[in-house]
Amino acid sequence: MKYYRLENIYYFMVNDDFLYNEEIIGGTAISLKYKIYKIKDNKEFLFKSDNEELEEQCIGANGIYIHSYVKYYFNRDKIINIIIDKKGLEKIGFRVEYEINGYSKLVKNQLIEISKDEFCRIMKENIELFDISGNSPAQVIGYAAYEIK
Repeated sequence: MKYYRLENIYYFMVNDDFLYNEEIIGGTAISLKYKIYKIKDNKEFLFKSDNEELEEQCIGANGIYIHSYVKYYFNRDKIINIIIDKKGLEKIGFRVEYEINGYSKLVKNQLIEISKDEFCRIMKENIELFDISGNSPAQVIGYAAYEIK
């Protein structure tokens, strides 16, 4: 049996691709790595798999995913705005901690890692190009699993 922690990749697309430092940017992404704890005993909840790769990413019953409770919003005042639905998580018996595990830009349909400073510059300098109407949260476009040994 293998045990894993989960990371989600949150993606902000732009209305139209744009030129930035001689690259065509199609969006930005931020990766959040989670530590999930059971409230009843404060023990970390780890995802389990008998296979080489993590297949099941649900917490609790009924196919609940952690990204349903952790949202990343972008607005003009606060570039990185992560909101956790603590009450919703408590109702299903969990709490979550996270760390930002990376920043990316989309160039030629590939995510390329960048620094936090570059990420924030891209977002601030091109704010009107990002679709922030209604301040919808970023889309979750992928995940990574980190084996715990």
